[in-house]
Amino acid sequence: MKVIKKNGRIEDFDEKKLGTSILNAALDAKTNLTQGDINNITKEIYTELKKFRNKETSSYELFALTITILKNQGFKNLAKEYASYSINF
Repeated sequence: MKVIKKNGRIEDFDEKKLGTSILNAALDAKTNLTQGDINNITKEIYTELKKFRNKETSSYELFALTITILKNQGFKNLAKEYASYSINF
């Protein structure tokens, strides 16, 4: 899976990079996440991406899907922090 970045660059989807972003947002939100939580979240994001995007997606879609999945898994405060964390970078 490829991710088209905001600047047009294309990168490989990186679960570790996504997990690190989620972890950083969790630390800022003072939300406790285990490595298992992060793995489950990133795995679900990748699975959902594969359902509707076969080869590539945009960073915007990845961002929106991450927020949706965080909310669906009960991490509403983390989703809010992730949204502000990602927008600031």
